[in-house]
Amino acid sequence: MSWGKLAASVYRSAKQVSQDPRLVSETEVKNRMDTCERCDLYNHHTKRCKECGCFMTVKTKFKGTECPIGKW
Repeated sequence: MSWGKLAASVYRSAKQVSQDPRLVSETEVKNRMDTCERCDLYNHHTKRCKECGCFMTVKTKFKGTECPIGKW
């Protein structure tokens, strides 16, 4: 992933969180992480998405965020 694409993705996620900073339930976090962990674009070593570059253990907690390929 290029630095430019990573920066754009982090900006999008930060904007989503700033617009809706509420947290989802622990059950929803688990469901989202389960979905990520089954995805080919998830890096199990770094716990980051290869599409958006986000740390999914953080991104999955916020109601305003979304999967970059629409899985949640």
